Amino acid sequence: MPDGAIETACQQACPTEAIVFGDLSDKDSRVSRLHEDRRSYALLPETYTKPRNRFLARIRNPHPKLAAAQQGGHE
Repeated sequence: MPDGAIETACQQACPTEAIVFGDLSDKDSRVSRLHEDRRSYALLPETYTKPRNRFLARIRNPHPKLAAAQQGGHE
């Protein structure tokens, strides 16, 4: 079955596409690429479990000059 051929109700209801299901063994699938993303993390890795749920961290720019430029300030 091709990647994305079936979409669950929760995927259809989420406008941000925050829920993704797919085949992790298919390296070309969307879920596999997201699973390997450097922002991807699992909860409680210290328990040595292998959860299938992964989360993506938000991108934040801590550089003060760039943050001020986004807010319209000058330095």
